[in-house]
Amino acid sequence: MSTHLTRREFLRQGSLLAAGAALAACAPKTPAPPAATAPPAEEATEAPPPAEAREPRQPAPIRLSPGRHFLEFQFTGLSFTAPDKVRFRWRLEGLEADWTHGGADVRRAVYNPVPPGSYQFRVQACNNDGVWNETGAALALHIPQFFWKTAWFLTLCGLFGAAALAEWVRHVTRQRMQRRLDRLEQQRSIERERTRIAQDLHDDLGASLTEICMLAAGAGGGAGSARNGDALCEIARRSDQLVRAMDEIVWAVNPRHDSVVSLAEYLSAYARDFLGAAGIRPRLDVQRDLPPLPLNPEQRHEVFHAVKEAIRNAARHSQAAEVWLRFRVEHHTLNVRVEDNGRGFDPAAVSAGNGLRNMRERLGRLGGACQIRKGAEQGTVVEMILPLK
Repeated sequence: MSTHLTRREFLRQGSLLAAGAALAACAPKTPAPPAATAPPAEEATEAPPPAEAREPRQPAPIRLSPGRHFLEFQFTGLSFTAPDKVRFRWRLEGLEADWTHGGADVRRAVYNPVPPGSYQFRVQACNNDGVWNETGAALALHIPQFFWKTAWFLTLCGLFGAAALAEWVRHVTRQRMQRRLDRLEQQRSIERERTRIAQDLHDDLGASLTEICMLAAGAGGGAGSARNGDALCEIARRSDQLVRAMDEIVWAVNPRHDSVVSLAEYLSAYARDFLGAAGIRPRLDVQRDLPPLPLNPEQRHEVFHAVKEAIRNAARHSQAAEVWLRFRVEHHTLNVRVEDNGRGFDPAAVSAGNGLRNMRERLGRLGGACQIRKGAEQGTVVEMILPLK
């Protein structure tokens, strides 16, 4: 029998494999040899086995090129008794587990495609008496994988990918931290500038306005003409207004007041002073356990001016005897209400003036809302709602 692949080395190495195996496979049946007595141990000699009983020399394993392959094995068997009755069975170990049986005219086995791996092609022959050669002929072959599909290469790629991903995550995290640090540094710079401006306004401009107010008040009480006295009184009044406005600007600019607690304290002081000067009883209802939530300058500025407008409208138009300022923070939502017990009005029947429109616009720019409605018994309720992020 000759065994070969389509590759040249397969043909070369397979030819040596076949002859002895085929002769042994197709030998006719012979009766068991007669029993014989073994000679004494010291005189016994071990004779070499006959040539037809020796095992055929197995060729070295064949290593093919990487990738999938089309394999064709051709084989034959020698029989001088009935060559047309020689049958074969074969299998490619590593790819199939069962034997494939062929007729007397089948001398070829085809496998397509064969994936990378280690295989051994085994073929056995049967003579005309039905005796199989259990040893048969065998040929080992190895089809390597492409290097980029090997385990070591995939492991290396996985390690490289993990290292690249870790480096990318580190780079992105570092960039985010750097941007955060830059924002914090910029915020600190802005806060330092705001602090400097507030100090300059308080120390220079505020002190000068206070001095003008004091000088005008002192001169107005002297022995001058009535016209000069009235003018000096007006100067003192305007100077006092400027001092108050300057105090509001300093409070709004100073970053130390960027909190809900500071806003509640300043609004309470403003309502008490303004309503008391207007002859209206101020009533304050401020939550005691206010959370120390931060407010940015825009939020403080817009909320303060909206509440200030509501308090001024109540003092000027409501004819109320008392005005309530209620301040609450619930579920990260700021709620400020200005209530009066005056004559009230119907918001739907009155065209919105600049004051009402400005309050709604101020809260709207912050993502909040300003609602105006009648009181439960009388008066008006102005409610301002601001989500705190």
